[in-house]
Amino acid sequence: MKQATIALVFSWLLLVGCTVEQPALTAAPVAHLPTTTPTPLDTATSAPTPTEPVLATTLPTDTPSPTIPAATPEPTQRPTSTPVALDPSLPLPTGRIYFLWDPNPIPEERGIGELPETSLFEAIPGAAPNDWYIERVVEMFGKPIMIPAPDFTKLAILRYDDTNGDGVVDTQRGTDVANVYSYNVVNSSLTHLTENQWSPGTVSWLSNAQALTYPQLNDLYVVELNAPLHTSKLISYSGNIYNHAWSPNGNFLASLHAPSAQPTSIIILDIFNPENNSVSNISEITSVPKKLLWSQNSQWLAFSQYIGRGLQIVNVRAGEVKELVPFDNQVFSEWAPNDSSLAFTYDSKLFLWDANTEISTELFSAEVLGAPSWSSSGNDIAVGYADREQSGILIIDPVHYSQERMDLGMTVSQVFWSPDGQWLLFSSELDDRVGLYMVNRKGGIPFIFLETTGREFPYAIFWLPVQ
Repeated sequence: MKQATIALVFSWLLLVGCTVEQPALTAAPVAHLPTTTPTPLDTATSAPTPTEPVLATTLPTDTPSPTIPAATPEPTQRPTSTPVALDPSLPLPTGRIYFLWDPNPIPEERGIGELPETSLFEAIPGAAPNDWYIERVVEMFGKPIMIPAPDFTKLAILRYDDTNGDGVVDTQRGTDVANVYSYNVVNSSLTHLTENQWSPGTVSWLSNAQALTYPQLNDLYVVELNAPLHTSKLISYSGNIYNHAWSPNGNFLASLHAPSAQPTSIIILDIFNPENNSVSNISEITSVPKKLLWSQNSQWLAFSQYIGRGLQIVNVRAGEVKELVPFDNQVFSEWAPNDSSLAFTYDSKLFLWDANTEISTELFSAEVLGAPSWSSSGNDIAVGYADREQSGILIIDPVHYSQERMDLGMTVSQVFWSPDGQWLLFSSELDDRVGLYMVNRKGGIPFIFLETTGREFPYAIFWLPVQ
């Protein structure tokens, strides 16, 4: 059972662990709008099959299918389905959790034109640590993209719409396209920002959290939140734009695009400086990285060549590229929120790369390691581990090298910190129940937060400091 659990969770990590930045959209011939109300969140069937987050799935026909207007979402009160005796002195969780998820059981096969009813869910803590109010707040379908704003007050959502209002979604003919929205987590409002002619494929926040950029083929456009549906062109490239990301200070824009309008296997990584409209060619690669990761001081850019394989780092000011991990290794990485330290795992080891010395230091090793996750204070790194007869979460102080091992008897892939650093949300499986679990870093007794057995796993999970 332990080996099966390790294989299940690690395979999910490879597919879903890198979903903040996405490659270009895949067009789908026909897709239904959501037609049903989600099944109760605690209904369990069989174990899910993880899927790669993309906005649409290629289907075998181009005949539109009629749809029924989506039902109005209703709030769902979901206390933990496994009562646990938690220490009454434990603090209540803070903030709110947002994620994208299709709560319906995975069908044996999907009909023509059917896509997952992936929607935005919000979880608000209740009167006890294991009592959460979970509500579907925005109904969608397919596999939308979601990215939080730098100030954590908004979520950018990129989704397909019934653009022409005919009751069906048909992306093959170009009658229906993807649009960009902003969801305000403070007042629960959704703002429609774009009316596109082509699927934008990716979206990035500007540093002021008041505007977004998105590509249209080889052009990059800006839309401001206070002027929705009014866009302006920022920059044009020679070929289609596949991915882009603004630096935290807003001084640089990293873009991945084709070198020309002709089909090519080469992708160009450029750095654009909007102050003087200059573009610096950094590197040529052969695939589209899932993530473009900026350091907090905007001097360093980390990326993997292909679906988390290998790890390169760019000194943006010097225009130099350094390889930290060879291409043939699977890597998971995350920058510290308050300095230029990059935590990454590969070859069952946890490393810390220091931008000042440009040296990588090994912090920990085990039989299996998941993706590293920094606390919001930047004082701790959490990582799931499995080693001999122990498995759970390791919390390490990278400055003093102190360690806290939480032996949970569970193989953990990805960890998400609460805003106050007191609680940990993580993906795992226990007693054949797959889902998101939660544990206090001092309490040590996990409880199930959201069971996903028999359903697709949630993705784009963010624990935001919203009250």
